[in-house]
Amino acid sequence: MLDELEQHFVICGFGRIGRIIAGEFARQNVPFVVIERNHERVQEALELGYLAVEADASNEVVLRRVRINDARGFIAAVSTDAENVYAVLSARLLNPRLFIIGRAETDDAKSKLQKAGANRVISPYNIGGLQIAQTALRPAVVDFVQIATGSP
Repeated sequence: MLDELEQHFVICGFGRIGRIIAGEFARQNVPFVVIERNHERVQEALELGYLAVEADASNEVVLRRVRINDARGFIAAVSTDAENVYAVLSARLLNPRLFIIGRAETDDAKSKLQKAGANRVISPYNIGGLQIAQTALRPAVVDFVQIATGSP
């Protein structure tokens, strides 16, 4: 099935964030493959019907195997900032045209991810905190946006 992938996303990490991303992509019928080191998490992804590879997301052989050159995008959402930086750098070196999103825990990591080649850097904690604040201050507006975008 890996040989048939094109215009897909590569999701690195199948933890809390990776699961949410994969679930949304599956809901919208967007092709993707998960790269995850943890055997149990890979099995969980496979049981959900997702295409998944048990490997290191920064390994160039693995990235070629998941057809990084034919991918639409790359999402680095593994458990540590250092691993995300290294995965982004590896992906960028293999495909200079690729749209890359990196997950950052700290401001320092945000800068490093951008320097490594991420087009966008997302901090789940920052977004979550802002969402909570906006919900407290303007619940009706947040409800409207969620209904309009179909997000939970």
